[in-house]
Amino acid sequence: MKEILVIAEHREGELRSSCLETIAKAHDIAGKEGLEVTSIIIGSNIKPLAEKLREYVSKVYLAENPKVTYYDFEIYKYTISKLIKEVKPLIVLMGHTSYGMDLMPGLSSYLNLPLVTDCVDIELRNGRLNAVRQAYGGRVNVRVSLKQSETYLATIRSGVFQPAKPIQTRG
Repeated sequence: MKEILVIAEHREGELRSSCLETIAKAHDIAGKEGLEVTSIIIGSNIKPLAEKLREYVSKVYLAENPKVTYYDFEIYKYTISKLIKEVKPLIVLMGHTSYGMDLMPGLSSYLNLPLVTDCVDIELRNGRLNAVRQAYGGRVNVRVSLKQSETYLATIRSGVFQPAKPIQTRG
């Protein structure tokens, strides 16, 4: 089954709210398209956090590395690009945060994959990722359609979607 991979962000032992918001949007798309929502989490001593993340997605890819106590662009880029090459997710999502703004363009360039950033909405239409972004200080919504690709990358604006609920409590 094709998947939507969410890159988990965490700080001081907690999942960031932007991560849970991004997971919520991933589930919205997955429900309409018959996709699986998965996540990758990278860091040191993060097994408890990975277990918490498992409440929100069907599978967690755990990249435990004692040297990664904070975000490191090169380690994240290498680890995530390797996973993308192996798993070939249809969509890779991350919050539009300082980490997302740093990492996602690097992944896009390194893997030669299309990227759309700061999305207030995304959907699949005829197998292609379509997004809504705001322009002119939020006065205009711009719709974009990415070129056909095996995998799409996108960042989701924080505060646009409600955080995901654990899988067993969704109704």
